[in-house]
This record gives sequence, C-alpha cells and structure tokens, in this order.
Amino acid sequence: MAGPQVARRLLTGRTAAGCWWATLALTETTSYGVLSYAFGVFLLPMQHELGWSRTVLAWAHVSQLILFYAIWAGIGITMAAVLYEPAFAVIASSFPAESDRTRALLSLTVMAGFASVIYVPLAGWLVEIHGWPPVAAAALRTVTGSYQLVLAAVALASVIASIAMARAQQLHSQQVTTEG
Repeated sequence: MAGPQVARRLLTGRTAAGCWWATLALTETTSYGVLSYAFGVFLLPMQHELGWSRTVLAWAHVSQLILFYAIWAGIGITMAAVLYEPAFAVIASSFPAESDRTRALLSLTVMAGFASVIYVPLAGWLVEIHGWPPVAAAALRTVTGSYQLVLAAVALASVIASIAMARAQQLHSQQVTTEG
C-alpha cells in the first residue's frame, strides 16, 4: 500500500469520522441552542431591566437601513459558520459509505434537535440565578467557542494529516529502497 493511501486510511477511518461527528453534534446542538432558543429566554428580563419594548430588543425596529443590513449580515455570517451547512459538508466528506453518511447526518440532525429541550430551561435557570447580562455574555462566548472548536479540529486534522503523510512517504521510500 502506498504511503499516501496509508495516511488517508488513518485520517478517514471510522474513528476519525466518529470524532468529527461527535465534535459537530456538540457544536450544532450548542449553536442552535444559543442562537435560536436561548435569546428568547433573555427577552423578558431585558425588557424589564432596560425598559425597552420586545420589538426593539428583537431588532425588528432599526432606525437606519444600513444598520439593519449590518446586523443581519453579522447574524448570517455567524449562522453560516456554525449551523448545519458546514457540519453537513464535513460529514459528507468524512463518511464515504452512503449508509454511514446517512446515519451520521440523521443522528447529527436528531441530536441538534435537542437544542431547545436543553437550552431553553438551561438559559432560564441561569438567568434566574445570575441575571441576563452575564448569561448573554456567556452565550456569546459559547457560540464563539463552538466556532473555534470546529476551526481547531480542522487545524489539528491538517497537522495530523501532514505528519501522517510525511511518515507514510518516509516508510514508502524506505520500502522502495529496501526492495531495490
């Protein structure tokens, strides 16, 4: 077996794919929980403390159109970086067998579906204990952390791939030299 094939096998085996799946399932559940569900828990406490209407708090009323576009561009970039699309792309490339890929996509989707069940009560409990400002800040850090976790996993996989490829090529060269 050629060196690059050995490296590819090490990096795309069931263990590596399972690690990708577990990381993505955790980040998807967290991202959906924070971006889609936890914010709703903050609205009422924020409304009481700040004296603002729910409309203003939900960003439905922005005085300048450019600000409205800027807010939604930021939300869109964040969602594009941490929701299903990038996770599905990684899973599709990590599971070559269609049955494994289908199972991984389905289980990731089901697990992320628990985001509301986990994050609505969790956010409510944390807001009760700590108030909304520190919990909202922690939620923002959590989404940022999820994104960084995916980036770190990709960076680590790249480093491991480089090391594995170099080692496999070295072994292949030794084998060719020994046989020749």
